[in-house]
Amino acid sequence: MLFLLFNYVFLYAILIIANLSFSIDLSTNSFSIYNHYLIFFNIPLFLLKKITLLKVFLNILK
Repeated sequence: MLFLLFNYVFLYAILIIANLSFSIDLSTNSFSIYNHYLIFFNIPLFLLKKITLLKVFLNILK
């Protein structure tokens, strides 16, 4: 349970960092492909994690 919470926080931190580095690299135009990869592959993963976490919480409440 606690592990899932930490995992969720960690994934959210990765998303924030990816978005920050993407906005910085828009001006410098370096590693833009890498940052596109980070954002577009992390968002579906993030949503998937969120859905599974909701399922876990609902199962605990039952």
